[in-house]
Amino acid sequence: MAGVPNRTHHVRTSTIYLVEVQRSRRFIPVTISMLALAKTLLFTGSVLLIGAGVFVRFTGPDLWRTSSPALRRRFLIGIALGAVLLFVASGLDIAYTIRNTLGFLDQSMATLYVSDTRHGRAVSLRVILIGATAGAAFVGSRHPNSTVRHLTNVGFAVFATVLLGTFSWISHAATMNGTVPMIADLVHFSAAVSWAGSVIYLASLPVWTENTAPLQTTLLRLSSLGLITVATLFGTGIYAGFLHIQDPDLLMGSPYGRTLIIKVLLVISIVMIATLNRFWLLPALQRHDALHRLGLFLRLESVLLFGVLVATGILSTTAVPHS
Repeated sequence: MAGVPNRTHHVRTSTIYLVEVQRSRRFIPVTISMLALAKTLLFTGSVLLIGAGVFVRFTGPDLWRTSSPALRRRFLIGIALGAVLLFVASGLDIAYTIRNTLGFLDQSMATLYVSDTRHGRAVSLRVILIGATAGAAFVGSRHPNSTVRHLTNVGFAVFATVLLGTFSWISHAATMNGTVPMIADLVHFSAAVSWAGSVIYLASLPVWTENTAPLQTTLLRLSSLGLITVATLFGTGIYAGFLHIQDPDLLMGSPYGRTLIIKVLLVISIVMIATLNRFWLLPALQRHDALHRLGLFLRLESVLLFGVLVATGILSTTAVPHS
């Protein structure tokens, strides 16, 4: 009987290896499955959590430091919701991955999977970083000393980058040879989260009745961030496209390609609205109606950005069309 525990451990280790291989190859149907829903919630949580820190520290610090307690509570609610979504969806991600591959979920198997696989270790690190990143988003952001603000900005950026890195470490790009694809994925994801979070938070604020100096500064910074983000997404997106879809016929001939087209069309729509804001509404901000329209267009961008998050959630659980 002495050999039974060893055989049991071997069976469990082999099963864990099978789950990890299946996950990395994304042998999951291209429908809005529960796993795709979990991924969408993960990306939404990332935007709400990290986007709040990006806004108060980099995009709209002037608006943040002059904001009322009621307005600041909106950010606290957003960041708390983002943390909860990340925490809950990380557990669902593990559970659905095991269940979709094996057909059942066992607690001991889940424990071993978390500790013995790349996916499990990435999720474990992410869960640890959620609280640290949430705290770093606000600590020192309203401090009167600029040196303190700069140092806490760096601290938040480090925590946020590592948290986002837990996604790139287990992404489609991570299955490719070398670290360049994974770094490109991290840059792509970081740019998207920063821009999306800034747009969503600004669009949700009750600041569209008075054209104040902090609001004008925030809008100009958001416009500059948008230009940088579009250039970054364009470059890293083309690189990822050539990496995963080397045959143009696969764009329409594979579920991954068709979902990617939908995502690209949504992003193009957002870029068109952002361009309209930048070159038409921003120069006309002296008119009250222009400020109101700008707020409406930002809310429309927010809705389209949620569509992008859904498409990204589906893409992340879809088999890439390469060997």
